[in-house]
Amino acid sequence: MILDELLKLNPVKIFWESTQSLPGMKSNYQAVLFLKNLENFIQKKIVEPTEELESLKLNSKSGEVCLEGMYDPRRYFWAKILRIKQIHYQARLKVVDVEDNIVKFKFTAYSLDNPGKKKWDIIRFFSRFDPIHKKRILKKIVRGFPNTLKLTPIKWEVQLNLNYFLNQVPSMAGKIHVISALPNEGNIYFGAKSSVIMKPLMDFFGPQYIKVSYEGDR
Repeated sequence: MILDELLKLNPVKIFWESTQSLPGMKSNYQAVLFLKNLENFIQKKIVEPTEELESLKLNSKSGEVCLEGMYDPRRYFWAKILRIKQIHYQARLKVVDVEDNIVKFKFTAYSLDNPGKKKWDIIRFFSRFDPIHKKRILKKIVRGFPNTLKLTPIKWEVQLNLNYFLNQVPSMAGKIHVISALPNEGNIYFGAKSSVIMKPLMDFFGPQYIKVSYEGDR
């Protein structure tokens, strides 16, 4: 056979054996998560199950994820005394690490304010020194996705476990390696290597939430 004759040539044999021993050639892909299209999903999964969270919006720009929304503090004694009906919160997070398909975000900015106050705001003033209410609001948000989001006390990090979503598609479980995450322009851009075609991921979750594009072989 022609193949037998070719394998007698050392360079051809070495190439053939080396490629057969590889666990699987991986291709490069980019997956884009559309944050603004998640609003209805976030409303049902995070906002509606809680009594305190009134709204939560996600956006991204310049490499950071932006959180913004309203919080109802009237269950707390101090809020009743001060007649505070709403707290407006904002936060920005940047990606600091991606490992084992877990994306770690660190807070770069966080602020609370009373939307009814235009001059001196006691909420804005004390939020600079009091981490308790910062943590309280963040826990409410994270609680909506216990399998995917985790708030760590170390440096105020939030961990996003992408394995939970990837495992929803059995044919892709364990076959995708996320290597980067870049928030920008209202989306999060994930770089990934995969030994299988990633289109089923888009088909499963829907093109309105995620878009996958092939970037070439390694």
